[in-house]
Amino acid sequence: MANETTSTTLANIINSEVLGIEIQESIKSASVMWPLMTTRDISGENTLVASFPKFAGFTAASVAEDAAGTNQASTLTEATVTCTESQVTVYVSKPASRAAMPYYKAALAKEIARALSDYRDNAAAALLGGFSNTVSDTTNPLTFAMMTTAVTTLNLLAKGSTGDAVFVLYPEQIGDLRATVFDATTGLSVANNRTDLINFLGGPDTVSPDAGVLKAYQGDFQGIPIFSSSNVPTATAGADSAGAIFLRSGALCGATCWEPELEIASCVANAKSGQQWLGNQCFGVAEYNDSYGVSIISDR
Repeated sequence: MANETTSTTLANIINSEVLGIEIQESIKSASVMWPLMTTRDISGENTLVASFPKFAGFTAASVAEDAAGTNQASTLTEATVTCTESQVTVYVSKPASRAAMPYYKAALAKEIARALSDYRDNAAAALLGGFSNTVSDTTNPLTFAMMTTAVTTLNLLAKGSTGDAVFVLYPEQIGDLRATVFDATTGLSVANNRTDLINFLGGPDTVSPDAGVLKAYQGDFQGIPIFSSSNVPTATAGADSAGAIFLRSGALCGATCWEPELEIASCVANAKSGQQWLGNQCFGVAEYNDSYGVSIISDR
């Protein structure tokens, strides 16, 4: 019969679609790290590997009139990102798959998209503790003195570089700073009654300045935005948090081979008919320039 679909597996794919606009917005809302990185879409390049070129730093020097300067080697290196597939597979019984359509479908697709987005964000956040330059105190909460040292360190490492710096910290690290500010004995306890300070380090009306990181923005420190993520990795065998300050224009990089997609298949499992929902994506992440970031490690 024309257009007949046959299969020797338990599933015959009956629908394949890119997640809709509402689901894509859900993915953006769950992503903190991706908008803060240098990223590329390599979906049309017939490869799973993306290269991000970089040159070793140059230095300027004065020269006498009519004198020749000294040539510096232009050493080109690359950060390489290899994209791999990740997926979420869900079996839905036939009665459930028919219930409350299309609302059921929208809710399930949104949750699959959230899981894929969180997986990608977690992979990117894992890079925060990997910078060779660190500010660390593994026995005490995060302090403003540590934050200042981190800012100074990054300024010295990446001076003259273009691009904005950002902090990404674990929620508890941000809580450490808030506790310092509002401490009744040593902090600015009066700030509790100051409406003009309510948004300092995350007040109730804080709004993210960037699409895709909704509610993650927690305020500024020395003019540098602070973002919160529960995907910030641990350090010291899980006893500490490893946040970071880095340049969003070149510290970390990521590539996407294909954006999250959703496939719905009819299937039979345990002699019961139903549907198999498969969400998948293909991406990769890597450190781009080590000197463009400083890890901030404090007691968790």
